[in-house]
Amino acid sequence: MTGAKRSLDHFIVVTSDLNAAAVCYQRLGFRVLPLMEHAEIGTSNTVIQFQDTYLELLGDFDQCKVAMLAEKVRPRLEAGDGMFMTSFTSANLEVDRPIIEATGVTLTAIVSARRRVRLPRSGWGETDSRSMYAWNEARLLMSAFLSDHRKPEMIWIPEYQMHPNTVERVTTLTYVAAAPQLDVDYYAKLLGSQPKISADDQVIFETPRGEVFEILAPARCRKKYGRSAPEWIPSLGGYGVGYAFLVSDLDRCRWALRDGGVPFEEQDAMIRVGQPYTCGAVLEFRQAAEAVASQ
Repeated sequence: MTGAKRSLDHFIVVTSDLNAAAVCYQRLGFRVLPLMEHAEIGTSNTVIQFQDTYLELLGDFDQCKVAMLAEKVRPRLEAGDGMFMTSFTSANLEVDRPIIEATGVTLTAIVSARRRVRLPRSGWGETDSRSMYAWNEARLLMSAFLSDHRKPEMIWIPEYQMHPNTVERVTTLTYVAAAPQLDVDYYAKLLGSQPKISADDQVIFETPRGEVFEILAPARCRKKYGRSAPEWIPSLGGYGVGYAFLVSDLDRCRWALRDGGVPFEEQDAMIRVGQPYTCGAVLEFRQAAEAVASQ
């Protein structure tokens, strides 16, 4: 394997009602940025920023100017709101392109994801972010892409990272697939590393920052999430189902969820919220180890 090992950049939840999705995540205790429009793509989004990564709620596909993207997202929206794609980090897309293409992965042309950003105090800024997609045609919703950000200060703004639920960072992205082994080679080439665990019912990649990207078979996914386990949709073949977060204060996270009127379950010092309250992704919250040690 050649090239840099990559970490998680951002993750997309697509929705048919972006305003409703934003309210949904505000009720979960997240600080949600004002709605923005992708100038070149035509879609709209709102972003939830964390340390090093961000969650993107993406909608308005009826305004999408990129026919390929509109067509690829259709199966996900037909099944309901939910996780669509995950982006991995790139310092420079032009540098990474030949490295990845040499492994046999086909990449699209670079697409600008430029958008205006309302700044926390006053005024506006503008991002300079780009993406190139690596469509997994056999299992479309298992597709991933790479992104670079030439104005990172417009992507990660400290004031927008202070969430009432005290989330600091994402630790785990979970996908479910009928046969997790089928996509090991695809993700290994994009991430620049081999999985830490590779079994018939479970594949786990670990990024340089220690984040986990995992693919679970349906039975193992049901075991992980218990009564909050999402329904398996065989026709989709594989797709994202959940995120895990570290919080600085689990009590404040619990209060934020209660203030938002969001049902949740608790198990082994972890809070879990099911898909009906999250636009299609199971969310788990655990307290950071250093916060526990200081108590």
